[in-house]
Formats: sequence, structure tokens, C-alpha cells
Amino acid sequence: MQYRINILFLLIFIQSLAVAQNSEGNERYLSSAASPDGNYIYLLNEAQLSGKDSSVINSTDYFIIERIPYESISENAKKANTKKIGEARPVQSMKDLKKYYSSEKINELKKLFGLTNDAELLNYFKTHSQIAAYPIVYGFIETKQALCHVFLDDNVKDGQIYVYDVTRVTKNNTKEPWGFTITQSKSGNYTLPYFRPKLTKIAARDSSVAFEWKMPASVETISSIPVPVSKIAEDSGGALYRMPFPPSTIRANVYLENNGTFSEVQKLMPVLNDTRDTITYYFTKKCTPEEPVNVFLLTEDEVHNPGIASDTAYSYAIENKIIPLIYGIRVTDVVNGVQIAWDKLPSKPYLTGVEIVKYNSDDKLDSVAIVPISDTSFIDYKVAVGQQYRYKVKALFLPQLGVEQITPAEGIGSYTKFSKPLQPFNLTATEKKKKIFLKWDAVDEPSYFGSFVYRGTSDKNMELIAGPIQGKSFVDTAAHLSARSEYYYTVVNQNYRQDTSDFSVPVRVVPDKKIETAGPANIEFYYVNGVLRVSWNEVRANDNFIESYIVLKKTTKQKIYTSVMPKPVTTNFIEDADIKDDLTYQYKVAAVSVKGDTSEFSNVNEYTLPAKNIPLVRIFYVRNITEGIKISWPEVTYEGRKGYNIYRREASAKEFAKLTSVSSSTFDYLDKTTRPDKIYVYAMSVTQDNGKEGSRGLSISVRRNKKQ
Repeated sequence: MQYRINILFLLIFIQSLAVAQNSEGNERYLSSAASPDGNYIYLLNEAQLSGKDSSVINSTDYFIIERIPYESISENAKKANTKKIGEARPVQSMKDLKKYYSSEKINELKKLFGLTNDAELLNYFKTHSQIAAYPIVYGFIETKQALCHVFLDDNVKDGQIYVYDVTRVTKNNTKEPWGFTITQSKSGNYTLPYFRPKLTKIAARDSSVAFEWKMPASVETISSIPVPVSKIAEDSGGALYRMPFPPSTIRANVYLENNGTFSEVQKLMPVLNDTRDTITYYFTKKCTPEEPVNVFLLTEDEVHNPGIASDTAYSYAIENKIIPLIYGIRVTDVVNGVQIAWDKLPSKPYLTGVEIVKYNSDDKLDSVAIVPISDTSFIDYKVAVGQQYRYKVKALFLPQLGVEQITPAEGIGSYTKFSKPLQPFNLTATEKKKKIFLKWDAVDEPSYFGSFVYRGTSDKNMELIAGPIQGKSFVDTAAHLSARSEYYYTVVNQNYRQDTSDFSVPVRVVPDKKIETAGPANIEFYYVNGVLRVSWNEVRANDNFIESYIVLKKTTKQKIYTSVMPKPVTTNFIEDADIKDDLTYQYKVAAVSVKGDTSEFSNVNEYTLPAKNIPLVRIFYVRNITEGIKISWPEVTYEGRKGYNIYRREASAKEFAKLTSVSSSTFDYLDKTTRPDKIYVYAMSVTQDNGKEGSRGLSISVRRNKKQ
């Protein structure tokens, strides 16, 4: 078949989703939808199906559907890859009809249309082709297939994009181009995750339970849903994934629990409100009294793309006339509180608890408590001595069942009995920011008056420091607390009758304060074999809180002290080998406590290591050679030497002048600046790395030879 689709034209239609309602004989952009079953192609538009344009349906015999993969659309590949995949025809037999409907559904259709047998039903399908003839059931895609309004391509590859070309064959056996469409198989319905039914009402009776769910379907909701990025570059609007039916057509499958397993029991059609912005689903289950009904909805669109499930709704077939109630209560004064008692309720799954409401003597709401359905009493400990209270008690039920205990049981009581307070427990003491923070636990007792805090340097000798305290914490801000001592704390509770509890288990804490220590003194030095021993008096003999010492030093030329040792030392001396000649070093020492606190540093004491004498060059040699006078010498061994200075003067001159400087690895020098027949006197000195120079030693004279 000749390929008739212009690619640019196709993409423009994809972007705009414009349905071209051209004159008969011109191609249209048809709607299509991807589903788990395959790709559905919608062959007719709303005008044709509603009866406004019935000529097309009346004159159509069937449709021919051809398919080509999208990537194969080219002049060379289109003919080879275009494939006829089927024909769409209205049902002609019951065999055809049973392809789309189960036997149960066929019987339902007969009842819906008021028909008595299969022949009448088949004839109904042959003679009625408009939407109006199929109320409710036209929302099912199977009906549209049976009427030849929709064609299903069920032989597709997941994710493959297909282009479909449709030809209409008239009852006169003439063929005309009808339309085309494009879709991506198994791509689903991207809008469904945004539509989730929410349970809004349960109406329970002893013979039935009715449920109501609602779901937004406004234009604003739909327009806010992000469109997936299309696999076709030219399809910037994502038209490839848009469905040909609105969200208002979303159906819901009802799943009902039976013996612990949920199974589908019914399909619900959506009910759209007058403002067309909300969908409602209704489901009613006939029941026996007290029968449990657990149900949820799973949405799906017209072509069976699944949505998301609602929350499970739990209910029971009950109503006020059969529910168990609390009819009376007994209120009595007990030790430390008021007891409310009632007859035990039966064990029913729809009962959730018992509510106790208390009003004070001014008839104002005081508190609300909820206890398990198995309880038959409640002791109210949050009461004041001599105060009268009014109590109301009722049974509670699962929400949304529509049942409740309208009239609670009532009673009046007061609190007059109380016992010795219970001992506080879980006492803790934490030091922070030079304060001691105490916390403890205690049973809340109605007769509670206050708490009292005791402190001491032992758990046998403690004194009262605070109270009464209304609460379960205390901060000790005493400035005199010493870091050299540990302190013990304990707490007692007292009631209105001044009965006192037992003491809590004591806790101890050492204040996190600086330990004041005396610093070392009397720094002394002893130098031997290149090591300087620095010692000081042992202050630990008088203070066992001192753990170690820090020793700092610098030269008089430096501004900043540095540590002699990498970490504090536990001896009262150190040995420092890192000292140099002719430098003055300053030392100071501080003591370090067991908590890491540092004392004041000692007075600074100084030590100077005298400079070593620089040796003389006592032996060297001079001689005439052709080029000049050559000076040579043996090596002078001396630590820290840099080299040699060579001096010269003429015999008639009084002062030497420095001729040159050479390195310590050089042992000769040629003087080329002499004049013939002149007498010269030479001398040498040693230089150090620190820039100092030794004295000139031996001097030697020599006459420069006359020129030959």
C-alpha cells in the first residue's frame, strides 16, 4: 500500500493533538492509547459516535490497519517495513461477541437492554452503533471493540513507537485514506498515579455497609500533572503519551477481603459531580450483623492501565441498636488517687477502647484518658487533695462506622487518702559551665508537695542545700565548689502531710573547674658533652594533683617560645641537645594538673653556650710557577667551617688586603696578579658557617720570578 504520511505533518499533529476533521477522503489524526493489552486505535470521533455524523458509520463496512515502526519512516525503508496487522469489523456472530464478553457479562447485557436471548442481543449490536444505545457499558473498551469503534494491536514490543495508517472500506467496497496515529507501546498512563480515591464516608447497618470515595478531577489538577519527556525530539509537548479519554472516565475495581485474602468483586463506574471537578465511587456490601467488611479500590483507565490503590477501609455491619455500652460506673477513694470501675465490655473487634473524661469542681474539663477495651478500672492519680471530680465513661468504636455511645455513664468522687512518697530514682549529676546540673525521675503522686536536695563531700555527711523544688531538676551554682574535691548529691520527696520519702541513690561529681597549682621555680643548668640539662624544683612533692611539666625555650633573638619536648614530661628535668655556640637561651617551666590545667610559668632563666675558638692556618705553601704564585695548604678539620680567606701584601706595605675566599673543599689557589721581581707576603684564615672569621696565622713571603 502506498505510504501517505508526511513526517513533518505527523509531528506537527503529535505536538498539537489536533484532530483534523477534514472533508471525507482526507486523512485525520486518530487517537490512540497504550495499555498492558497492546495499542488501542480509536477509529471514530465523538461527532460520528453521537449521531451528529451518522453517514460514516452507516456507510462503513470495515477498516484496514497498517503499521510501521517509527524509526523506519523513510523513503527507502517505509515500503519494506509497512505491515498490515488486521481489520476492524463489527461483531457478526455470538462467537465474535464472546471474544469481548464473558457469559456472565453477556447475561448482564441482556438484562440491561431488556432482551431474552443471544439472537436478540447480537441483532442489537448489529442495528445500534451510537453511544446512546449503550448506557454505562460504552465506558468499557470491549464494547467499543465489538462495535468496530476501536481496534487493538496486541502484538507489540514493549517501548516500541509505532505509526498506524488506517484505510476505510465502504459498503460499496471502495477504499479511502482514513487517518493515522502514533503511540509508544506499554508506556502506560502517566496521569493515573495522581488520582487516588480517598475514603470519605462509611454508612454501617446491621445488614449492610456502604462506602463512599472521592477523587479530584478538576482541570487544574489535570493541567498540573507533569508530562513525560517524549522519545521523539520534535514532540516537545509530550503528546505521544496523552490519552484520548479524560480522568473522569477512570473506573475503580473493588477488592474485598475474605478469609485474609483480597480479591476483586466489582467494577465501579465513576460518578462526576455537576461542577465536573470531583469523581465519586459508591460500593455497598450486604452483610450479616457484626460481619467485618474490609475493602479497597484499585483504579484503572478505559484501556486497563492500572492506577494506585486507595487505603484499606475497615468496617463492620453494626448500628447503635446492637452495640455494647457502658451503663454504670463505681467511683471510690483509694490511696493516692480516685478509682473508676465498670463492668467488662465484650471482646469485639470494632471496639477500640474506653474513654474516661474528668471535670473539676467548677465543672470545667480537666483531663481525658483512654484505656484498652479489656480494662475494667482506672485510677486517677492526677487529683488534688479534697477536690471533687465528676467522671464520664463511654465505649469507643472504630471511626467512620457511624455508631457511638451517645450517653456516657457518670459518677462523682474525691481524693482524701495518700501514702508516704516514693523514693526519687535515676538521679544524675552533670557538670557544665562551672555548674552542677541535677536531674531525676519520680512517680507523679497526687499528694506531692516538693523535692529537697542534699550535698556533701561524702555520702555519709550531707546537708540540705535547696527545697522545696517543684520539678525534677536543680542547678547548683555554688562558686566555692573546688575541683580538688568530689561532691555527693541526693534527693528526697515530701507530701502535703510532710511525710518524706527515702533518699535517692547518691551520685558524685567533680566540678570541672581549673585546679590552681603552684608553678616550678629555681631553674638550673648543667652543660656536658653537648647536652644542656635543665632542672627545677619538684613541686609534686607538695601537691599530688600535679601530673607533669611543660618546658618552653627561645633565644634572646626570638620572640616566641616553643616546647622543648613534644609532650609534657613527668620528670623535674629535661636534656636539650639542640643548642648552638655563642647564643643565649631563655627557659621557663609550668606545672600541669591531672585535669590538664596549667599553672603560671616560672621566672625565666638564661644560659649562654660560649663560642669555640676558631683554629689558625699554621701550615701552607707558596711557590713560583709560570702562570703566577701558587698557594696550597692541607685541610683544616673544624666543625662548622665554611672555607678560607687568603690575604696578600707587598713587602713594603704595612697592611694585608684580602685576595680571595675559597670553600672548605678547596686546597690550592693560583695568584695571577703578581708583578715580576716583587716580594709578596701571604697569610690565611678560617671562616665559619655563622659568618665569623678566625685570626690570620703563619705568613710567608716570596719573590716573583723575573720574566724568562
